[in-house]
Amino acid sequence: MKKTKGMQRLWAFLLAFVLIATTVGNDGLTVLASENETEQSSEASSETHSAETSENTNSGGEEENSGENKSNQEEAAESSSESASESSEEPSAESTSASQEEELSTETSEEESKTEENTESISEEANQNSKWKVNFNTEGDVKVFKEDGQEITGTLEVENGKQLSFKVEAGEGTSVKVTADNNELSSENGIYKINPDKDITVTVKAEKNDNAEASTETETETETITESAAETETETETETKTEAETETESETETEIETESEIETETEEVLETETEDVIREFSVVSFQVEGKGSITDADGNEIGSQVEVENKKSLEFYVNPEDGYEVAEVIIDGTVISRSDNKYAVSPSKDVEIKVTFAEKEEEEEYVETIDTVEVNGVTIKVTTYSAGVLPKGYKVVAEEVSAGTVQNAVETKLEEKGKELVDLRAFDITILDKDGNEIQPKGGVSVQILGTGVEGENFDIYHMSGDEAQSVAENRKNSDVSFTANSFSIWVVAGSGSKYVTDETVYLKVKETKTLSAGSFEYNNNWTTSNKNIVEINGTGDSITIKGVRQGTAVITHEYKNGLGKKVKETTTIKVTSDDKQAVVAYFYVLLPEREIGSTKAGDYFYVGQGSVIPYDGDTQRSDLVQHQGTSNVVTYPDKEQVLQAVKQRYGSDIEVEDVIWYKTPWADGANSNTDKPLVNAGTKCYHVDGYVTYSTVNYTTVAFKAVPPGAGADADESNFELVDYYNKVKLLNGKATVTPTTKSATSINGYVFEGWYSDKACTQKVTDWTINGPTTYYGHYVPNMDDTRELKYQVVYQTEEGTILDTVTEKVNIWVEADSYIVEKVESKTFTGYKQKDDSPKLPQEVKDNDKVIVLYEADKNAKVEVKYTVQHWVAGVHQSDDDVEVTDKVWVNGAKELKVTADSLAQNTYPGYKFSSYAPADIKAGSVVADKQIIRVNYEKDEDAKVEVKYTVQHWVAGVHQSEDDVEVTDKVWVNSAKELTVTADSLAKNTYTGYKFSSYAPTDIKAGSVVADKQIIRVNYEKDEDAKVEVKYTVQHWVAGVHQSDDDVEVTDKVWVNDAKELKVTADSLAKNTYTGYKFSSYAPADIKAGSVVADKQIIRVNYEKDEDAKVEVKYTVQHWVAGVHQSDDDVEVTDKVWVNGAKELTVTADSLAQNTYPGYKFSSYDPADIKAGSVVADNQIIRVNYEKDEDAKTEVKYTVQHWVAGVHQSDDDVEVTDKVWVNGAKELTVTADSLAKNTYPGYKFSSYAPADIKAGSVVADNQIIRVNYEKDEDAKVEVKYTVQHWVAGVHQSDDDVEVTDKVWVNGAKELTVTADSLAQNNYTGYTFDNYNPADIKEGMTVSDGDVIKVNYLENEVTINYIADANGNVSNTSETILAVNGTATGSTATADTGYHFVNWTNEEGTVVSTDETYIPERVNELYAAATYTAHFEADVVTPPAPTPTPDEPTETTPTGTTPTVTAPTEATAVLGEAFAPVQPEVGVLGEAAAPEVGVLGEAKGPGTGDTAPIAAWSLIIVGAILTLGISAKKRKKEEQ
Repeated sequence: MKKTKGMQRLWAFLLAFVLIATTVGNDGLTVLASENETEQSSEASSETHSAETSENTNSGGEEENSGENKSNQEEAAESSSESASESSEEPSAESTSASQEEELSTETSEEESKTEENTESISEEANQNSKWKVNFNTEGDVKVFKEDGQEITGTLEVENGKQLSFKVEAGEGTSVKVTADNNELSSENGIYKINPDKDITVTVKAEKNDNAEASTETETETETITESAAETETETETETKTEAETETESETETEIETESEIETETEEVLETETEDVIREFSVVSFQVEGKGSITDADGNEIGSQVEVENKKSLEFYVNPEDGYEVAEVIIDGTVISRSDNKYAVSPSKDVEIKVTFAEKEEEEEYVETIDTVEVNGVTIKVTTYSAGVLPKGYKVVAEEVSAGTVQNAVETKLEEKGKELVDLRAFDITILDKDGNEIQPKGGVSVQILGTGVEGENFDIYHMSGDEAQSVAENRKNSDVSFTANSFSIWVVAGSGSKYVTDETVYLKVKETKTLSAGSFEYNNNWTTSNKNIVEINGTGDSITIKGVRQGTAVITHEYKNGLGKKVKETTTIKVTSDDKQAVVAYFYVLLPEREIGSTKAGDYFYVGQGSVIPYDGDTQRSDLVQHQGTSNVVTYPDKEQVLQAVKQRYGSDIEVEDVIWYKTPWADGANSNTDKPLVNAGTKCYHVDGYVTYSTVNYTTVAFKAVPPGAGADADESNFELVDYYNKVKLLNGKATVTPTTKSATSINGYVFEGWYSDKACTQKVTDWTINGPTTYYGHYVPNMDDTRELKYQVVYQTEEGTILDTVTEKVNIWVEADSYIVEKVESKTFTGYKQKDDSPKLPQEVKDNDKVIVLYEADKNAKVEVKYTVQHWVAGVHQSDDDVEVTDKVWVNGAKELKVTADSLAQNTYPGYKFSSYAPADIKAGSVVADKQIIRVNYEKDEDAKVEVKYTVQHWVAGVHQSEDDVEVTDKVWVNSAKELTVTADSLAKNTYTGYKFSSYAPTDIKAGSVVADKQIIRVNYEKDEDAKVEVKYTVQHWVAGVHQSDDDVEVTDKVWVNDAKELKVTADSLAKNTYTGYKFSSYAPADIKAGSVVADKQIIRVNYEKDEDAKVEVKYTVQHWVAGVHQSDDDVEVTDKVWVNGAKELTVTADSLAQNTYPGYKFSSYDPADIKAGSVVADNQIIRVNYEKDEDAKTEVKYTVQHWVAGVHQSDDDVEVTDKVWVNGAKELTVTADSLAKNTYPGYKFSSYAPADIKAGSVVADNQIIRVNYEKDEDAKVEVKYTVQHWVAGVHQSDDDVEVTDKVWVNGAKELTVTADSLAQNNYTGYTFDNYNPADIKEGMTVSDGDVIKVNYLENEVTINYIADANGNVSNTSETILAVNGTATGSTATADTGYHFVNWTNEEGTVVSTDETYIPERVNELYAAATYTAHFEADVVTPPAPTPTPDEPTETTPTGTTPTVTAPTEATAVLGEAFAPVQPEVGVLGEAAAPEVGVLGEAKGPGTGDTAPIAAWSLIIVGAILTLGISAKKRKKEEQ
């Protein structure tokens, strides 16, 4: 034991020693998951993994054994370091490029010189430090996150020996490079892992991909600082310095980078530093003039000084305030100009940056701008409503993107929401400024995408960020969408639907047809019906016609591919609801044991119940008998449990019935029952439904062989499968049997060949083991005979999206002769110059039919380009500055014009001290000009005689800490370009300003004064603090405006005092808003409309109280029209017309046409008006009199008349009035003579003439004008009509029409058509076996009133009867009771079984009458009815008669004297071999325990003991008993021998 422990300690010591030793030379970093490992590095990686596993295992027990854990962690870290060194060395030896080797050589030489010095200190530091610092630097559009999603910025501390995992997310179109202390890391499934053993720096750099940034790289000019004509260049950098700066800036160089330099710079820049100065950080100082700010990439404001690690990039943005613009950015004395206001520096020394913001010139007021572009029929509209979001003259360009590039990302998002993608379209939208440069908005802009035609239930909008789809809007109801965008790249409009298709139900009548159609984006449509005998399909393709064949239910299955090529399966349930044929009764039979399947013999089946069947076409009482295969016309079935119980009783009590399978529907002659009485007599045809049993017993079971129709699936209706064969009695040995497959074939499947037998109907489990242990069904699988083929032709058409055909290829294939289509899996890819095949074309696999076309779409290949370029040369005083050449390149489509646009950046004029720009060559060149490939553009400079440099200082005024940049005083002077950059402070520049509410506090610097000498760009601050005593009066005025006229005398002015710089506002008082009263006017509104007491208003606010004309403030005016007949005033006819006018309006009114209406005066006519010119529309003064004058009319006559009215029972029949007229002088007697025709009598049903009024009126009578003559009619009591109601008797739902009772009565022809119910009519009839149930209507009774034609139903239910079966002592019965319908029920009966030593005698009824001597007794109907009864089974002890000599044929048989039956005690039951009890001698046992039927003699007489010929009962009994005794003794002896 001690020896073992000693060895353990030794091994532990050796292992620790090896681990520590291998740490020497470690570079401080473990690099995991290299993607390009060699065989050796794989082994090293394995060692690393082991170290990680050790670390992870130990971390779990950290609290329990921290000391041991720490030790293990240190060992694991050291082991990992060794592995990392090995893994990083091996690949570099084989795969490092020449350029990398060159870069690494410098590094290696430095590292080797330091290795020996650092190894020992690193080891000591690793043992001393418990945590290491990991500093993260990011460059470009990239962020770093921990595995839990927390963003990493700055520095993290990692425990010694612990692993740090992180992931990186970069912007769209970028690639990422991750290095740790200049060692490149690679990821494993997107995760980077490091095991630091010293403080390290991780740099994550995002670089634009070549294809994404090609144009940017070619258009962006690298900006460098040219400070003198003399330039020096090291191996890794170019430094340009002025002569004056050479000495002071010899230590380091400041790099000024454009955005493109930041993105494209190499991973490392090996700098040559001076030996005497090594700096880790440099200070970048910012000086801002004017109104604006400096922020980082995230929008955070940058302070006046920032420390930046040497050679690391600092990216910053200059942001002018509203009304300002960037005037100048100077970095270490060099003016840098950029259009996007984005700058960056990578300092190696302290840097000064000055940013100047200048006030913009006044621009026109901003107006909403819109640009629209159309792409493939889709309109894309971009709108900006705010100034500064997009520049003036912007342009929208867009192109449609292949759906396949975004489909997976969109589907993933939709699946998360339980939706399924139906259709989509994607567009790459780009915004260009007026110079053609790609830009992004500085805020939200409105985007509309119209006319996409995308299909779906709902529509979502996604913005693609890399490979991820970001949801912008969801569940839009229209594919025309609008949304707000803050940036532009790829936008997607996606149509979606529910993830799972729901089943639809369609109702159809027999012989009715309907059309089912596929959607517009559904192709490769395939339609099938589950039962063509119920619903048949006509047609194929996009739409089909379905037709109801007969009553029933079928399912239409529609399989297709949607617009995205996804397979979809939909089902529609078709219910055929009516039929000319009504279901008829069918009688159900089950095959008896050992009978042949398909048998047509009635004796091979037994009856189990009734159901119903729709008749087959052609089946009539005169037609032939038919064996209809299948059960498609069956409507209802007998109760399954009752059927299974009947089967169990008939097959034997030990049977286990699994199922009854119905397989054919014979049109048969009659229907037998299980008794002597048939259900349907022979000679009458009816339907049978035949079935077979799947069962098992101890010794037997069944096997069925079925043919699966081609195309049927796991959910197919098995009742439609053809039964090929059926083994109804398979012998089981020890509970198992081996089946021999049938050799029979299906008769209903054509065009296919048998492939094999399967154990499942989906035909996925082929039978290899034919051993069974119970009822089994095998399914035959049939496959197309593919040797029988035909030729199919289709075309592959190569074309552009615009329809230009590039090539066409005709393909020929051989397909199965029964097939009508072929699945194209692939097509030949072809190359066409300048084009490329679309990613999502063709959509394969694709189903084609004869002469179909497979379209392969091509689009312009934007990558099929050739490079073009132009060069801008700078010529100073005729000398070419070749180092400043700017070469601009671009790539154009290989078939396009070889030219490119000139960019503004490339034409930028350089600064050369002492020189100024003079001209371009060509002279008319400008930004946007199109030049040919290899064009040379010259920028010419000439000597500047005024070359001086300006020096200045600035006096800033700061009020309460806020810079008043507009008040800056800039004092400038010009000095020789190389003289000292300083100037003297003037007294005027230090003058103090006046700021309302503030007072002077101090200068900064505090000792500044007039005459002080300051350096160039010196900032002098004049500080001011708040003056609490500075206040100002504020007020508002309430004005009253009446009908738009200011009532200035009524103004109310409210005043208050506030600090001069506080908000100039005050609260409105209730009193000031009081409304005044102005005659004829009313209050209408305040302005502002929402003003109220307590509202806060600005200083000098005007509040208007508005009043409008009060239309209700009126006074009445009138005029009178008088009528004068022959100079006499008809004052009663005066017409006075009044009106109301506004109280302050003119007192006049307009004459109406009605008021001037001329009256009728008998014998007179109108002559004139007074005034004569009066007319409708004339305006008259208040109280005006107008006269209407009349004169005698000699022709004035008047019409006289009388009216004959007909009144029926006091009701005026106005439509029958007869009016008789005549004309007489207007002033004569007003009378006329009655005519005979006018007194004619009318006929009114139910009425008769009674009298005239006046009673003495007659033809020739003279009556006054307007005389009314009435012809009166009274009710005719003899005018009657017959009404009736019917009482119907319904027995078990069947109308007994012969028993209808019709009750009639007569009512007056115009009276209510109703009568009273009599008691007799409601009398209930007696129907044998049925009992009254209810009336319909339920509340009908004697004396109730019913309407003519009403039907009253008397309903009867069939009686139920209970039959009891009981056993006396010494036995039992199988069924003790059953309740059945008295008329249509079927009694199952009961079987009597005697106890051991007893035998069954007979069945008796309640009166003791013997009803049956059979053990199984099934009661019969009496007078076609079952009656409630109790039947008793009787048993007697077995009688054994001694044996007697066997009689000879001539000898008479001895008989026992009458009344003296010898009694012998029943012997012990004989025992057979192995102890099995022999079955009773009687009755004879048939198959599966069924009692054999008695042997039938002549004329059906049963031959048995005591029946027919002489039967020596006693002798036979003795022989049998003797045999039993002999067998019993033998068995007992054998048993004893065995023991």
